[in-house]
Amino acid sequence: MLRADAEEAGFDGVIAWSMGGSTLDRFANVFYLTNHYQPCCVLPDGVPLWTGFGHAAVVLPVDGEAVLVVDQPDWRTDFVECDRVIVRRDVYAGVVEAARDAGLLGKRIGLLDEERMTVAALRAVSAGLPSTTLERADELAMRRRMVKSPAEIDMMRQSSRISGELMSAMFAEVAEGRTDGDVVAAGYALACRLGAQPYDFAMASGPEDGHLWWPRLPSWNWQRPYEKGDIVHPDIYGVVDGYFYDFVRSIVVGGEPTPEQDEILEGGIGCIHAACDAARAGNLASDVYRAGRAYLREHGLDHEEEAGDEVSLSTDVLESIGHGIGLGWELPWLTPTSDVVLEPGMTIAVEQHVSRPGVGTMRYEETVLVTDGEPEIMTASCPARWW
Repeated sequence: MLRADAEEAGFDGVIAWSMGGSTLDRFANVFYLTNHYQPCCVLPDGVPLWTGFGHAAVVLPVDGEAVLVVDQPDWRTDFVECDRVIVRRDVYAGVVEAARDAGLLGKRIGLLDEERMTVAALRAVSAGLPSTTLERADELAMRRRMVKSPAEIDMMRQSSRISGELMSAMFAEVAEGRTDGDVVAAGYALACRLGAQPYDFAMASGPEDGHLWWPRLPSWNWQRPYEKGDIVHPDIYGVVDGYFYDFVRSIVVGGEPTPEQDEILEGGIGCIHAACDAARAGNLASDVYRAGRAYLREHGLDHEEEAGDEVSLSTDVLESIGHGIGLGWELPWLTPTSDVVLEPGMTIAVEQHVSRPGVGTMRYEETVLVTDGEPEIMTASCPARWW
């Protein structure tokens, strides 16, 4: 199908780039096309021993065999689906070789994930394919990846279920005297047993709860002990068998929110569930955004109106209420201007924060499958309320 899309767009072929080395935001298109994930680490080019170490690419002419270029000979023969695999320590030269063999020299080639290519990679491929047009074409793959196959939907259900288990294990550690570090440790420990690969745990709590995370490594606060009444809202994201989870819940240390905290906690849950209800086939992605914002406005919790002087989530007004999710963060973006029509098989992550100055900030998220009827909340097994 992607070949046909490329041909219809006027391309003679595409090159899909990816980066592995334990990163989880750069592998999607090669994985989507071949089921290959590039292992090991991403190293600076070590000429003449290697270039592009930790990268992989698929050369896919509209007419001809698909070629996967990898940098190590121990690729998984039991996993990979591709016409041919070549191993080249110089990945850039391997891509040029495969493109020339495919008859793409001097032709128009679409680049999938150009933004994942280093400047060195783009220069080397361009130099090796003179008179060839290399043009960004991410939309080709992103459009295909928006609507999931039945097998992919099963993978997303599994990933969503496991994210709920991780959150439950983490929230079991939330108590006075504990820290963000204790909560994250519980998430990592269970992830190791369930076959999940965490990308990160974006944590902020207590006096820092007005932030998604602090710009530090690690992002969580492993030093400050929790106090009764602190709001804790971990945003957990990563993969299970290649498919993403992205999930947020909020909890109050001690389990007894004040009436003011209860207002924002319930407001966030209501906002997201109103948005999820709008995630129906035939609606626009912007309808999901508007449904969530309308709920906040009706309940006096619109964060645009509540913005204060402090730079935090309460003043960082991102005009979005979520995004597609699958092999990463994908289309459609749930913004007020998105004209993407929702279709059965789309999986979207719907998220929002709600703040009150002097009270705190809560965050909440669900992963939703668009169906022929009622939207399916795939993260519903994890309780909405922990108080």
